[in-house]
Amino acid sequence: MTMVTHCFSIKEAAGILRLSDKTVRRLIDGEVLHAELVGGVWRIPRSEVCRRLGCSPQLKCLVRGGSECQLLKEFRG
Repeated sequence: MTMVTHCFSIKEAAGILRLSDKTVRRLIDGEVLHAELVGGVWRIPRSEVCRRLGCSPQLKCLVRGGSECQLLKEFRG
């Protein structure tokens, strides 16, 4: 198992992606969204959330640091 350092809970990811918690759980169960079970809690890497948002690969996102990406804009609301 790989330790994920930059990740979101199901509730946080659902808020950013504008999906219900239940839908995020279904995506994880269907292996559409990668997540890791850490201490009994699902953790979703920021890179997965960026991928689902369709962040531009030319932009530096929160995963790598640097300029704003779509994820940061969405997270700020």
